[in-house]
Amino acid sequence: MKKRWLVSAKAGGLRPIRARHRRVVRIGFAVVVILLGFSAFDAYRVQRSLSEETLIIYRRHIEHDEALYRLRRTIWIGSNTARDFFLNPSADRASVFRVQLQPLASDSRRLMDALSHLQNEAALTDLRSAIQRFWKTIEAIPLSAANLRADESYGFIQREVVPRRNAVGDALREVMENNQTELKRNEMEFAQTRRSAARRLLLALGVSLVFGIAVAGFSLFFSESLERQAARQYEEVAQARNDLQ
Repeated sequence: MKKRWLVSAKAGGLRPIRARHRRVVRIGFAVVVILLGFSAFDAYRVQRSLSEETLIIYRRHIEHDEALYRLRRTIWIGSNTARDFFLNPSADRASVFRVQLQPLASDSRRLMDALSHLQNEAALTDLRSAIQRFWKTIEAIPLSAANLRADESYGFIQREVVPRRNAVGDALREVMENNQTELKRNEMEFAQTRRSAARRLLLALGVSLVFGIAVAGFSLFFSESLERQAARQYEEVAQARNDLQ
């Protein structure tokens, strides 16, 4: 009876150690799983954020260039319309000129409004002023230059229309260069954000690896400790059995 109790007592002494070992190992692996899950979620979130940011940057750049192209085309058509006014011999050329000019001026204002949503308004000040001077000169042609002779008409175009058209072209070129500079800056910021996200992800994976190694080492240590303690207790049980015989 005493022998049976002794064996039971020795075996019962191992149960708390085994239970503690299982609890520690479970907690450690739970931490590793949580860290890996966080790393996976963070990688997905970063990838999605970077994709959306890239799409926004290049879509904005494309829309900006499209607006500048259409604005340049509108100004060019406006200057050609002014030239055609002097070439038109019909009596109703003033009314025809106004009908042709109205949609061009409206498109120009609409495109400037679109640009103001894509770029800082301060960067568009010179362009807006140049366009206003251009259309003011063009719209006043039926009143200010209707009675000019052919040679005077040519001089008027070269003196009043061409410089203002060129001024708009120079302002458009400056805005385009500023847009290219801003695009490069956005690309640099995007690259920096991507590198920061990669470092954060590597840090999370590194922490997961360290915890995984720690849990594995801790588990091996406890297993070896448990084996040694079990061996000692087995020897004690065997010794006690020999003493009882």
